[in-house]
Amino acid sequence: MNGEPSPPSPTDNPVDGEPIITEPVTVTDMVLIVGPDKERIPVESSSLKAASRVFAAMLSPPWLEINCKEVPLPVHDADAMRFIILTLSYDNENEFVNRLRTPQEILQIAMTVDKYHLRTALKFVLDYLFRQAGGDTFRPFVVEVVDREDLIYLCAAAYLLDRCENFSRYALDLLCYQVRSFTALMNDELINSILPAKFFW
Repeated sequence: MNGEPSPPSPTDNPVDGEPIITEPVTVTDMVLIVGPDKERIPVESSSLKAASRVFAAMLSPPWLEINCKEVPLPVHDADAMRFIILTLSYDNENEFVNRLRTPQEILQIAMTVDKYHLRTALKFVLDYLFRQAGGDTFRPFVVEVVDREDLIYLCAAAYLLDRCENFSRYALDLLCYQVRSFTALMNDELINSILPAKFFW
């Protein structure tokens, strides 16, 4: 809103070896420590609990001690989690939220959304991401927007979130324009863990 200060932008700690600190919301009571680089993302726990029953369970006893203020998430993608926290905080004018996302980033966001049961809370955000990647009825071919080698990541993201229309469009373009062999795609561990084997035959 006009007259209100903008949320602080993510900054790198100048001291070598120190984790990146992200401040996506102004009112926080907990910190998520995300990814191998241990990025610290302050959050408002009540917002996460309201958006996701998984977060509601994870951030409450007995899973979390009452006085615990830090939650380690070492195997998560920090950028995907940061994007989700910012959008749940309605920080839609943040530069990090508004920048164009790659298909690989969209897949990481989709994986986090699926893990934390956030499809309903982030429905319109997901609609925007898939439109941004060309998965709508106003563009004849997704490859006009996305590198054809990256189509497989969009297929996986749409499949994971049960977005049938998006999946059909991406799969059709993949069939028509794919430059990598399907054998190579099957050997991609991440893709192979999401898409069923019958997709490649």
